[in-house]
Amino acid sequence: MGVENMAVASMIFPDFFAHTVDVISDLVCWAIDQVAPKVKIDFGWSWEDICFRTGPLIQPDAFAKLCVPGYRKISDKLRSYGCDLYAVDCDGLIDHLVPHWLDGGVNVMFPVEIGAWNADPMALRKRYGKELRIFGGVDKLALERGPAAIDAEITRRMPLMAAGGFVPLPDHLITPDTPLQNVRYYLERIRGLRF
Repeated sequence: MGVENMAVASMIFPDFFAHTVDVISDLVCWAIDQVAPKVKIDFGWSWEDICFRTGPLIQPDAFAKLCVPGYRKISDKLRSYGCDLYAVDCDGLIDHLVPHWLDGGVNVMFPVEIGAWNADPMALRKRYGKELRIFGGVDKLALERGPAAIDAEITRRMPLMAAGGFVPLPDHLITPDTPLQNVRYYLERIRGLRF
């Protein structure tokens, strides 16, 4: 079907779209039921690249109506097995969907990309409180630029680190032009922090 057709389907064929989400969430819950009795699930993780540079591919109200029930079903299933952390990996400008993900029981966001849209993990935390946990939120280009930029980026994120519920990771893949010594420097600095 493809990304574009799926985005259009949310508006033209909302019942079909909702049914698709329902079937997928049923399959995920079935898989959780197969695994959770055998191992402890610490963390649920979904992949939903539904946002890009300017925001979501579907209207936030359509997302709330058509997608959130599936997320809620999965988050309820995870919680029934004692797993309280449920993450979504979504690139792009996620701000318009975060409240809906939270309504659906998703409480961890990754990667919170600084990228071209200047995502602000501090603003997200201020708006949604500690219920919203964040993985990412560290400008990957700071690693490319070197120790001074890395130190500035770490300092900028220290209030989030001190508050908890924040894993300071580069906001997506480390760029190919990033020297290995810069990555090592970043890791040493992060590992040396204590709050």
